[in-house]
Amino acid sequence: MRRNPKRSIRKLAKDMNVSNTSMRTIVRKDLRLSPYKMRKRQFLTPLQKQKRLERAQILLRELKTDTAAQEIIFSDEKLFTIEAQFNNQNDRVYAKSLADIKDSVRTV
Repeated sequence: MRRNPKRSIRKLAKDMNVSNTSMRTIVRKDLRLSPYKMRKRQFLTPLQKQKRLERAQILLRELKTDTAAQEIIFSDEKLFTIEAQFNNQNDRVYAKSLADIKDSVRTV
């Protein structure tokens, strides 16, 4: 659990040849670990955050002039990404407290 806190109880039980209920008891009572839900967030690097800020400021300046506002076109395009499915009901992270979980581990 320390190496991979995202690992499911079912997989741990299968690897150790122990029943699911026994493994759940070991994790919760003996190791005193609790399951925490993962959070869904955008992953932005500091460079991306800076570019977004600069572009938003340029857009605001352009919108203040009447002629620029007539040239802007917003479209309803959808970006499709190929990633693993995320289910916040099933995907959990086990830790002793919320403060023990790294932000990169708990964020999807």
